[in-house]
Amino acid sequence: VEVVGIEPMFDKVSLLRYLLKMKHRKYPEKVKILISRSQNPYLFPELKIPVSTAKYWIQIKYHNFFDSSQANQNYELRKLKEENRELKRRIHLIKKVQTHANLTIKHKYISDLKTKELIINTIKKYKGRKSLTSALNDIDLTTSRYKRWSKEIRNNEQNPSLHSYKQKHPRSLTINEFHLLCFLYTSPKYFHYPLYSLSLKARRLNLLNISPATWSKYAKQYKLKRPKVTYKKKSGYPVGIRRSEPNNLWHMDVTEIRINKRKYYIQAIIDNHSRFIVGWQLLNQWSAESTLILLKTTIKKHNRPGSIMSDAGKENLNGLIRVYLKKNGIKFYIAKLNTRYSNSIVEILFRTFKSNYLKHFQVSTVEELIKHIEFYFNEYNNEIPHSALNGRTPEEVYYLMPKDYYSEDFKMQSKASIQKRIHTYKN
Repeated sequence: VEVVGIEPMFDKVSLLRYLLKMKHRKYPEKVKILISRSQNPYLFPELKIPVSTAKYWIQIKYHNFFDSSQANQNYELRKLKEENRELKRRIHLIKKVQTHANLTIKHKYISDLKTKELIINTIKKYKGRKSLTSALNDIDLTTSRYKRWSKEIRNNEQNPSLHSYKQKHPRSLTINEFHLLCFLYTSPKYFHYPLYSLSLKARRLNLLNISPATWSKYAKQYKLKRPKVTYKKKSGYPVGIRRSEPNNLWHMDVTEIRINKRKYYIQAIIDNHSRFIVGWQLLNQWSAESTLILLKTTIKKHNRPGSIMSDAGKENLNGLIRVYLKKNGIKFYIAKLNTRYSNSIVEILFRTFKSNYLKHFQVSTVEELIKHIEFYFNEYNNEIPHSALNGRTPEEVYYLMPKDYYSEDFKMQSKASIQKRIHTYKN
């Protein structure tokens, strides 16, 4: 191989290795300065410096730009740049690991106002000369979220009162709408309504045409509290068995209630499609005979179901019930322990009745318990709109009300409310 500046004894492999090594070689600053001053590209033959590289140093007069002090400064500058690159790599690594582990602010919901204030104050203190956007990008916090937190902190510091409310822009609530929201939100009459159902109820009565998020926003800003309500963060909305027609599948279950150290049992049957309570009874002691009585009265009152689901209790798994269901052509399903959300519709009914309603009363007699059960089950069936049913009640869905029955009315009412707010704001 004949290459200028390289002896012919090199074979092809050795030449390639040599060129690869040369590509990444670094030379001391003093060598560059001496070659540039002497204008001799062959000054250090033992270093095997490429002639073109040495001539380039001579051409740009490398020694004029690098005296001893400048060389030290350049060395320090290069060192700082390398440290900066290393820090950036470390930050990138930490952010990637935190992202995969869902530990960053970007993937975390923060509800505590003090924590938000601490984060914002830390950003202001340590961002230095960096722009706010770049500082927020470093910790994966969006600008909109930062502004929203800052606004929440300012509103909390101002501590607004209910009488200080003013309509600040045309589409915001009018004063009358705001006071109506406060009244409905804190009213003991609707304490057993979930917030979503309360907003749907206000829409159906054409009182307030706003979303549940607007209710939450004003309640948080003006520190409104619903009576007798305990707040729990929901992890998700599980979806279990769903049927597209009423009387296709019924769910049956029993729950226990203690009054004066005595046990009573509520047994209920609920329709899967509409969540309508088709039958219930209060018992001193459950048995196969009591279950059969409930089934007969419920089927006589409503149409015969295609199938029934219940747990594996003795009141359900017995020959008496099986013979009756087989005789009437009704399929029977057992909700097993390892199957999640199979019989959840009737279990949720009992849980909400106990935790959201009954625990706020002191019940001492069976007559009082029956009154509370009748009131709540009637409200559940006929009065409380369900978010899962598009604002309809279970009774309306059971009797085949169309899915979009209220959607057009809600749209027209919302448009009318917005026009009314704009008109009020202009006046």
